[in-house]
Amino acid sequence: METPEKRAGVTRLLLRWPHRRAELLRAAKRPAFASLCESYALAWEAALHWAKIPGNRAAEIAEEYRLILVKLEQDIALLCSTAQRTVK
Repeated sequence: METPEKRAGVTRLLLRWPHRRAELLRAAKRPAFASLCESYALAWEAALHWAKIPGNRAAEIAEEYRLILVKLEQDIALLCSTAQRTVK
């Protein structure tokens, strides 16, 4: 079952990496991909939320979420590359 968070995560990734569309769609067949996409969407929402709140602590929290996004993108890129290798 596809969740709204997975759809949102996939959409954000397709906008961020349009050149990797085929890889993303191949990776989407893997169960781990859904979990990563859900986490990606939720981290984006959290980063946006905390970025709107004034104050140093909120800025720190927003930055922590941006770092999480970088890590998630690395994990998703790795999953895409392994999905590509298994298909060939």
